[in-house]
Amino acid sequence: MNPTCLGEAESVNPSLPPTVGEAPERLALHVLHRALDLVPEHVETRHLTHPDYPGIPQGRLKMWVDLFPVRPELPPPVDITPRQPHKYFLRVVVYNVFDAPLQETSFVSGEKMSDVYVKGWLQGTNFVQKTDIHYRCMDCDANFNWRLLFPVEVIMAEQVMLVEYKEHLWSLTSTQLRRPPHLTLQLWDNDLISCDDYLSETTLDLRRLPKPAKNRDDVGPSQVPQMMAEPYTILDDDTQSVNLFDAKRVYGYFPFIRVKEGITQIAGKIEMELEMVSEEEAKLRPAGQGRDDPNMNPKLPEPDRGGSDRRAAPLVTSQVPGPSKERLLLPRGRAQRAAPEGASVAPNAGPPQLRTRRPASSFLWITSPWKSFKHILWRRYKWYCITLVILFPLFLFLFLFLYSLPSATVDYMLGI
Repeated sequence: MNPTCLGEAESVNPSLPPTVGEAPERLALHVLHRALDLVPEHVETRHLTHPDYPGIPQGRLKMWVDLFPVRPELPPPVDITPRQPHKYFLRVVVYNVFDAPLQETSFVSGEKMSDVYVKGWLQGTNFVQKTDIHYRCMDCDANFNWRLLFPVEVIMAEQVMLVEYKEHLWSLTSTQLRRPPHLTLQLWDNDLISCDDYLSETTLDLRRLPKPAKNRDDVGPSQVPQMMAEPYTILDDDTQSVNLFDAKRVYGYFPFIRVKEGITQIAGKIEMELEMVSEEEAKLRPAGQGRDDPNMNPKLPEPDRGGSDRRAAPLVTSQVPGPSKERLLLPRGRAQRAAPEGASVAPNAGPPQLRTRRPASSFLWITSPWKSFKHILWRRYKWYCITLVILFPLFLFLFLFLYSLPSATVDYMLGI
């Protein structure tokens, strides 16, 4: 199709009133009516004005005007009823975080550490959720097994979420806003007295998720649009992105990023599962927040204490039959019961290894002085403690001997 300019559609007239609309709208109307001959409708937008505020728009009016010749019969009206949203639940299961930045230094052991937790919300909403805290993370790996639940109203035809809020406290009516479904997850370091320290974050467009890595070593800049030469290429390429509304469930590893000295860098990797379920599916397959009841779909055990075994659930890629050919990334074992009939599942798919282990030193030290001594002081200063226990009675005996020696000597000389 040849390029079309506005000069071909109307004559140049500097005295055109402002009510004719903006130039892009007039050009679009010309293209729709004459160049393409596709649709006779066109939505016009006009700014609302008030004489008391000249030059300042007081809102916008979007309208659709139909003009018909005088005929006994008119065409049937077009249904322009706004699409109604449907209630969904976004389930985010946070399994582990790897390579987390270590923010603080332990005043007891002198080692670098962080008290790590994950905070998440859907942009445009005030509903923020947090995981529990992995205290004294010293090897950059934190374990959670924690589920975040976000209720959301979605218009599936447009794949946008409807956010309802009041602009002011005194507002009588609520304002509805359509927003893209963007999930933000942030990594924080918990502090007992001062404000928590920000570590890193990731923002995911649920319509165009970067394909998750199959293991932690595969997480890289290819999953971060900001670190690519062409940032929007990864989001527009269907082979490099996943639509959660179509796939329903996605599992894998995603990067956390932070900007340091103007440079975007990866600062952590999160192993998690994203699932979008409708209100009807949520009743059939209930799941509680965190590890609360009903703790199922999947069941999340509390991380064991006293070890460092972190066995992650391996991945299975299943091919869903049908026209859409969507690919689901599922943990092993879950793919067998979640994949539709006829889906191909990798052989030797065992049950998922969901039981992670937190170190025995992962606790808030002020709540348990004995555990602090056992797992922190004793482990690092054991021989110093043993030496102190042996030498303290000796020094005490020597002190008492020297303290009582003068008086005993005088008593002996006086014959008392």
